[in-house]
Amino acid sequence: MGSKLKSASRRKFLIKVTAGTAVVLGTAYLTRGIWRRAIDKVLASGELPYYNFDGPLVWFEANANNEITFYSPKVEMGQGVLTALAQIVADELQIKFKQLKVLHASSSHGPLDLLFTGDSSSIEGLWKPIRELAATFRQMFIIEAAKEFKTLPKKVKLENGVFSYKDQTTTYGELVKITKQWKVPSTPDLKNPEDYQYIGKAIPRLDLEDKVTGKPIFSIDEELDGMVYAIVVPCPYIKAKRTNVDPNSVNGLPGIVDVIVEEDFVAVVAESRFQAYNASQKLAITWEVEEVIQQKDIEEMVTVGVGKPYVIQKGKCPKNQFKNASEIITSEFRTPMGAHAQIQPSGALANFKDGSLEVYVATQNVRKTRKDIACRLNMRKKKVNVLPAYLGGAFGRALYTDLATYASFISRQLKRPVHCFYTRAQEFQADYFRPPTHHLLKAVMDDTGHITAFENNCSSGDVVKGSDVWPEIINDIIGADFGAWRGALNRYGGIQRYEIISWRANLPLRTSFWRGMGLLANIFAIESFMDELAEKVGIDPVTFRQNHLNDSETDQRLLAVLNKVVEQSSYTDKVENGIAMGLACCTDGATHVAQVVRLSIEAQRIIVSDVYCVIDTGMVINPDQVKAQCEGNIIMGMSAALYEKVEIHNNAIGPLIYGPYKLMALRECPENIEIHLMDSDRAPQGLGEPPMGPIAAAIANATYKLTGNRIRRFPMNPVS
Repeated sequence: MGSKLKSASRRKFLIKVTAGTAVVLGTAYLTRGIWRRAIDKVLASGELPYYNFDGPLVWFEANANNEITFYSPKVEMGQGVLTALAQIVADELQIKFKQLKVLHASSSHGPLDLLFTGDSSSIEGLWKPIRELAATFRQMFIIEAAKEFKTLPKKVKLENGVFSYKDQTTTYGELVKITKQWKVPSTPDLKNPEDYQYIGKAIPRLDLEDKVTGKPIFSIDEELDGMVYAIVVPCPYIKAKRTNVDPNSVNGLPGIVDVIVEEDFVAVVAESRFQAYNASQKLAITWEVEEVIQQKDIEEMVTVGVGKPYVIQKGKCPKNQFKNASEIITSEFRTPMGAHAQIQPSGALANFKDGSLEVYVATQNVRKTRKDIACRLNMRKKKVNVLPAYLGGAFGRALYTDLATYASFISRQLKRPVHCFYTRAQEFQADYFRPPTHHLLKAVMDDTGHITAFENNCSSGDVVKGSDVWPEIINDIIGADFGAWRGALNRYGGIQRYEIISWRANLPLRTSFWRGMGLLANIFAIESFMDELAEKVGIDPVTFRQNHLNDSETDQRLLAVLNKVVEQSSYTDKVENGIAMGLACCTDGATHVAQVVRLSIEAQRIIVSDVYCVIDTGMVINPDQVKAQCEGNIIMGMSAALYEKVEIHNNAIGPLIYGPYKLMALRECPENIEIHLMDSDRAPQGLGEPPMGPIAAAIANATYKLTGNRIRRFPMNPVS
């Protein structure tokens, strides 16, 4: 493996002191050698939970008012990351929770990690470094308190933000007022888990009040004096180009400020949002289709055997078993394109003033947003300050912030603040879709019902490949698109002979990150196939899975969640009163999930009444948030599996609005979702996506028991 993480005692710290008012601590936290580890990690398991804080630095700030601020490199998009990080920090600082303030880091103040918010890796990646940094900050104050008390640091007690020795006390704020020279110590011991005050507790979310009371915390709410609105008109077709724009076609319309025509975008600028929208509908633009594309063409492109294959995982060679087998069991599965369909359409507010830019935007990648703007406008990066807002949903869509670049360009040209936005239909047209997939699985079984050879071929459009979210060097070294094959690896240690092959489909439209990347589709195929194989040899699905798990720690953790969900749900293979149960499980990174559903079919519609989910995600920071994340994953996965689909007809993407693009409604959600969290002393593992993995397969497996037909495609409703 590559370079190891530096301990805090070897890092270079920065202390900034404003006499008597504040003290700030920062550090560039990891080395660039982390990229070697990142690549090794991806090659091993498809996960990349590491970060490089390359400056601006990781900041803590304590002021004379006894307030402590932590600048989070992770953005809040509903997952509760700011609250979880606050719990970790508050525990190490040993302060009252309300004493801590957590803010998003901007590109001019706070840490910018080398990656982004996503990939289920925020807490996993920050767990150790943030505790070490907080403990170092705490120890700085203990040293100064000891000086005031005229004793040794080890004799100073700290509880709820109060330092004490015998009858003397002081606070963080008081020490800020009186300390002129600060010393950065070697990293002290971290707090013992048995002493945690906040970690493991169901602390209410920090953003709860602001969201419930409707405070303007989202980028769409941002306003500045003199602001105008710009609506960018995306191309409504794939494989098409713009041949003509007639700015005069909107002359005389109320509120028109300008029509911006550039090689890469066209925008109508007006005094109000509605005026901009109205003019965009009347702007005369001519588009020329270069090649006619239909939905059947997309499916032909995404087919195993088409495109470039990559062997991504291999056990003992299975070829002889396939060659000599009396029977090879084969199954195929497909999933369609899906939209992000997040509740808040993309948008950004840019203000170019005195040679500098301030940009308010919902982004999962502050660093990339700043870089894109600086490159497009040929500006120095330090002149561009990106201020991330709360995200009204994202799921990977906010990794791409084209509108922030366009807003910045227009603001500089007009010398006014510009709010650039998409309508709902335009958001669908400009989306980076979840790619369609095709899966071809093969297996050979012996007389005891054991898999003796297994082959999994998965074809997909791009997720990571072709994206500038990751440095190109990682794409080049890894070869296969690890986003596309996420979830496709063999996680059953009892299967010795296997080969996993990823096929890259070259599509004529943009596909990229979607929650869980390839996890939902790949686990749907694998876990549906496992049920099919179990039936073939006459073994119940639970026992069949148990028989294919070995004694390794990873397999035993998966076995534990599988056994627990069977117990929790009182799982049975029997169909009773038109109700069936189905199960599925998966390992994603170092997180293990098993799920059982109970469902019926009414008027050719799958009705899921109950979902049972057991998850081993390591140490839990906030159990309420973990359960909410699991529930959100389950519902989003159900929606994708049961209803969602994007198609291409005569080069046009559709549907373009909610309704025709069917999302699962509240009335269609399961009445009962039970989440069980396995006790664990492991470090926290990925959580934001793994619970999505098994849900589609569990539904498909239960539905088969009612219909006798295997579900092999999304969307599953209506049932044939």
